[in-house]
Amino acid sequence: MRSLYGFGANTLGVQIFTYVTSNADSVLLGRIAGSSALGIYDRAYQLFRLPLLQIGAPMTRVALPVLSRLQDDPRFDQYAQRAQLILAYTFGGLFFALACVANPLIDIMLGDQWDEAKGIFIVLAVGGVVQALGFVYYWIFLAKAYTGLQLRYSLIGRTLMLLMMTVGVIWGPIGVAIGSSAGQITLFILNSVYAIPKTGVDGAALIRITFRPALLYSVMTLITVPISFLLLNHMDPFLHIGILALFIAFFLSGAVLLSRKIREDCLLILDAAKRVRSR
Repeated sequence: MRSLYGFGANTLGVQIFTYVTSNADSVLLGRIAGSSALGIYDRAYQLFRLPLLQIGAPMTRVALPVLSRLQDDPRFDQYAQRAQLILAYTFGGLFFALACVANPLIDIMLGDQWDEAKGIFIVLAVGGVVQALGFVYYWIFLAKAYTGLQLRYSLIGRTLMLLMMTVGVIWGPIGVAIGSSAGQITLFILNSVYAIPKTGVDGAALIRITFRPALLYSVMTLITVPISFLLLNHMDPFLHIGILALFIAFFLSGAVLLSRKIREDCLLILDAAKRVRSR
């Protein structure tokens, strides 16, 4: 029973520390910057968190049992890499797309008096990409029963995140958002370079598999965000978001048609979706 109690205690520790650091940004802003700054940050944060809450838990319920059954199977790395590829294209694409349409989206969801929330939302969305990719690491730690390792690196990474947010509060909500996203990136790097290799999984391969979707969506964002700011205040937000969505769809369709590698990635994702539906 000792190993089971240890597994549970370490997992509980990770969840508690994650909860504390996930709410520390609001506490810092409320105490130091005031309720107005906290209100602006909180609205952007709630919109940013919605996709993670709605999609992350269902994906965990699907992926974790599969990886648990394969914990000593040579195919474990293959399945973990495929899961990372799916997250990079789906969650990565979602958060990059949200960053692209932040201007009209905030106007529609919150109103045109919440302009300060737009920049915060974009910064948080960038951190959301890395946070989504960290789901695979969470599944690996649990499936292979390395929760003690997970706890150690969570303590290190999230302590650094807390320090970054504490420094960032000097610049208000946008500084806290930058600190939060920088902390997520730091935690991802620590897990990729130091923690995951100790589980026997090829961490370098998990990083490499994200390069193609990251490059694709980065180019999409660099092109779309300036277009969004050019259209800002010149049209109805619903028309604005429709034009941006149409441009994003054309861009991604063109990338699929022009790149054989991206087409192969899409076929792998479709195959994985079919397998999940058939279970």
